[in-house]
Amino acid sequence: MKIIYIHGFNSGYHPGGYKIASLQKIATVTGVSYDSFSMHDEVARSIRSQLEKLVDVDVDADAALAGTSLGGYWAARFGREFGVPALLVNPTIHPHRSLQRYVGHKLLNFVTRERNILRSDVPASYGDIERDGDFLVLLDQGDEVLDYREAERWFSGGSAASATAPAADHKCKIVTFEGGSHRFDHMDESHPKILDFLKHQPLSPCSKL
Repeated sequence: MKIIYIHGFNSGYHPGGYKIASLQKIATVTGVSYDSFSMHDEVARSIRSQLEKLVDVDVDADAALAGTSLGGYWAARFGREFGVPALLVNPTIHPHRSLQRYVGHKLLNFVTRERNILRSDVPASYGDIERDGDFLVLLDQGDEVLDYREAERWFSGGSAASATAPAADHKCKIVTFEGGSHRFDHMDESHPKILDFLKHQPLSPCSKL
């Protein structure tokens, strides 16, 4: 079983991080890195190029993507594109809105130690997260950055942002934990659900556990 991890905004792939170390207990984990201060299309090209080298659908029948926050946005996008399941952890649903809070601020990346300022045109280059795919959505109610209820509504087809229900092939489960944080503090507790998900258990329609 192979999981390819996509980090969130203003971060980097850190093999020793809590979530990755937890996932390594149940799978082989590798990751991709990208410049989250770049425009959407530039980031997409970078991630796609890396994934093309890491995902061979004919060989990696048990491969999956995982991503946290903005990485969840990208995991949903490329899970759909590459035809593999995606584990979305406290995912960003509307990055064109949620990234606005960081525009103009000098931000320290705690993985790379670089400092960057987010331009206003970067959030505007994003659309909404992909909503049709094979997803397991893990949410912490204590997320201090993103409202977990927005993700629940979106993946259940009830978001006010769109009256369109998920497509017929939309398959997902939503698992919400009390407490926690945007970092997501329940990865170990999620192992049974993740393992069931990666074994391609029936996941239709989208439901909360």
